[in-house]
Amino acid sequence: MKKLILAALTALCVYAQAFTLDFTANNGTNITSGSPLTIFVPGYGNVIFSTIGAQVLSINTSYPTGVTIAIQPSEVLLVNFAGAYAPSDIEFGFNGLGFSDGLDISIVNSTTVQLAMGSGGNGAGLRDVTFTAIPEPSTAVLGVIGTMALALRRRRAC
Repeated sequence: MKKLILAALTALCVYAQAFTLDFTANNGTNITSGSPLTIFVPGYGNVIFSTIGAQVLSINTSYPTGVTIAIQPSEVLLVNFAGAYAPSDIEFGFNGLGFSDGLDISIVNSTTVQLAMGSGGNGAGLRDVTFTAIPEPSTAVLGVIGTMALALRRRRAC
């Protein structure tokens, strides 16, 4: 029974290690500097997608395999992490991205990342944003597993 409980808790930790945000629910939405797209991510807070100046980015299926934020040549997408954020915890997934597109991913400030598409190439679609850090609830579960393992070890030693 104890092994079953440990296995279940371990499975919960593995499941909670990453969260991927996609744009399927926002298909057909336009993003501008005056009308940004805000998505709440549990455990991280709001993620705000906006543009610079008069640019309009569309969320659609113009790039194969799924709904993406279409970033054409010379366009810029700003991604603001209003909640807990560390650049090393975030990965961006793209569709249709080639070497000639010249994508530049840069950190603007402590909460904002800029995705700037170069003037060459055909552009690409931002498919998803993956949060790879372990959220707080799974950290607590890992602590419980460690404590249980120590308790089981101590019992067997006696």
